[in-house]
Amino acid sequence: MTTRQPEALRLAEWFDEEDGFRQGTKAPHKWVLQAAAELRRLHAVNEGLRDQNTKLDKACANMEAVSAQLLEALDSCAGVLAVFVDDGSAAPDSVVDKNLTAARAAIAAAKGEA
Repeated sequence: MTTRQPEALRLAEWFDEEDGFRQGTKAPHKWVLQAAAELRRLHAVNEGLRDQNTKLDKACANMEAVSAQLLEALDSCAGVLAVFVDDGSAAPDSVVDKNLTAARAAIAAAKGEA
């Protein structure tokens, strides 16, 4: 597999090499050197942004996994609270009942059902 040179770097090299030869001199004009330098700078910025994007993708994947684990734990806790509410051990409007309502709302929101 051949690795293709990024277009910005290819153009920068072309500016460095071709312009001077077309003008009949070996030294490119100042603006050509500036354009080549800017292309190289922008390429470096682009590479940095790609690296950051890769890191963010990994962080998002990790957060999604943690979120799924938390949702599973919250669902389990809601099941335990529901036992107390359903069997009458927890009075309506008790802390247990309010926590169960909050847990069910959070679960629905996390699942996109709210």
